Amino acid sequence: MELVAAAIHPVVRSKATGRHYSSTGAYPLVPGVDAVARTADGALVYVGGVREPWGTLAERIAAPLAAPCPRARTP
Repeated sequence: MELVAAAIHPVVRSKATGRHYSSTGAYPLVPGVDAVARTADGALVYVGGVREPWGTLAERIAAPLAAPCPRARTP
């Protein structure tokens, strides 16, 4: 999947610096815990569950969790 958007939550910064209790402290790593990605067929999905040292702040993502994003409604 290709990255569309990802937030840098406080937990992402804490894990990247090794200060979060769940951080492995292993480097190099790709930060990120969740994101919105586009599948090969063009669908938008919410992704997460990526295990360190991999994360969601990458051009391409392979994630075990992918849920369809609802289409935005226009007024």
